[in-house]
Amino acid sequence: MQQAGKIMDAVKAYREAGEYKNAAMLLKQEGMFSEAAEMLQIHLFEKKPDRSTLEDFYLYATLLEQTGQPQKAMDVFREIGSVSPVFKDVDKRLRSLALSLQPPFEEEEIPAGKTALRSFIRNGRIEAKHGLKLWVQMLRSLQEAYKSGLQFGLLSPDNIAVDARNNISFIKRRQSLPYAPPEIAKGISPDESADIYSAGVILYEVLTGSLDGIGSASVSDLIEDVPDWLDEIVIRCLRKVREDRYQSIRDIFTDLKTLSQGKTDSGNPPE
Repeated sequence: MQQAGKIMDAVKAYREAGEYKNAAMLLKQEGMFSEAAEMLQIHLFEKKPDRSTLEDFYLYATLLEQTGQPQKAMDVFREIGSVSPVFKDVDKRLRSLALSLQPPFEEEEIPAGKTALRSFIRNGRIEAKHGLKLWVQMLRSLQEAYKSGLQFGLLSPDNIAVDARNNISFIKRRQSLPYAPPEIAKGISPDESADIYSAGVILYEVLTGSLDGIGSASVSDLIEDVPDWLDEIVIRCLRKVREDRYQSIRDIFTDLKTLSQGKTDSGNPPE
């Protein structure tokens, strides 16, 4: 108690001296996150994120997130991202917050007789030829699902159900963070190109057996039996800038035909 009293005395002294950041750090140390956030807010008043203040704004945003203020936290993270998009884990935090702020809905269960794609991946990578065939079937099923009103932005291995004949259906569940497209962090509503990004993440995971190295290593760097043309398709699906990605599944099918021409049977796409 005596030690705690000394700390609060120090906090008071820092406040009176106008050293709000030091006060915030002591309050954070004591687990008083709301009070620490208030001190940092005063410290950052009328300041904008720049190279000298990014750390302070980042701390402020994380405190807002910890104290149940996701929208305010997102606003601050976006300010940071406008200065330095690759600062720490800002992109990941923004996507996580964006997913958490989506309207609630009733999540569906996997139907009887079907298995989540996650179960196949959990057993390790799928051979390229079979993995690509399953992925193409997923894309075709996705095109049909759009006609029936499937909403964009739900794709992940936990939301895709496969039966014994490889028939695919899509389950309405909240999307997992690794499969969320980068633009969700900017508040952009998902569209077909967003699902293509998610599909690219899924294909990478199907072919390699994990998400390790995604964004920094190509599939062909990790797996020997993946042809270069398939690697090109994965890379284009995973473009962080939405306009650089495939804009439709139809475009993917076009490339599957043209890029694979002249390759051996083992590298050809499934019909």
